[in-house]
Amino acid sequence: MTQLDSASELYCPGCGYDLRSIGSNRCPECGLTVDRSQLGQSIIPWLHREKLGRYRAFWRTVRLVSVSPRKLAHDMSCPARFRDAVLFRRLVALHVWIPIATLACLGIIFGDARIWVGSDIAGSVVQVITLLTALTGLWVWILMICGLPSYFFHPGALDVKRQNRAITLSYYGCAPLAWTPITLGAILLVVGMLFFIGGDPPVILIGAMWMFGFLSPFLQIADHIRALDALLSATTHSGLARRITLQLLFPIAAVVLGLLLVVGIPLAVGFVGVILISVTHRVP
Repeated sequence: MTQLDSASELYCPGCGYDLRSIGSNRCPECGLTVDRSQLGQSIIPWLHREKLGRYRAFWRTVRLVSVSPRKLAHDMSCPARFRDAVLFRRLVALHVWIPIATLACLGIIFGDARIWVGSDIAGSVVQVITLLTALTGLWVWILMICGLPSYFFHPGALDVKRQNRAITLSYYGCAPLAWTPITLGAILLVVGMLFFIGGDPPVILIGAMWMFGFLSPFLQIADHIRALDALLSATTHSGLARRITLQLLFPIAAVVLGLLLVVGIPLAVGFVGVILISVTHRVP
């Protein structure tokens, strides 16, 4: 287990109060009963993946953050393990990017869109480059929304060491995004059932199916923001203003970045490609 990096460190996981000069097991600041033997021992399953197994530790961490994000504040009494948090963040990002990218590619392959036309090699190359740019932008965007909230996790009231720990823990706040394959599966299930039912099914049935399928991504997003808010409050004890700022600015920033990276830049690349083709093939 992860032990305290310094014998001089003994912080209350509930409020961050320095317990070094306190003999009692109860924090005088917040009243939390503290088990001193457990301070410095991480409760994050991901940090014990060598014993649990990588994937089991990953999903246990996802469940922990999705259900009880405040519990991660316990690790404010542990040394920051930033590289582990970054690795967890990348694994979450993969669970988002792979199913979305796969569905996008399958939609192009089996849909009406023809990305490669043998009679128009130049135009086909431009389309392929545009698609690759969009998929790359999607990956960058997902990584950014998994790490962007960390900018809210270093208030000046905390010392540098605890700021670093709060930032490290903030990376685990993206854990609810790992449910994306299940969310997309629910949407595909609803679309498939509506396709195979056919006929004229009752309106109530259609409404219930659409709600089941398309409410799930909104619930996932809401759980993500809820987890970030609870984690911010528990690790930094920030005031209401900072928490509201996170809840409002983070979704707006995510949407703006998504439009830029996944839509704007690929369209610009495609437009430049079309211009170059028109110039190089212009009749003198």
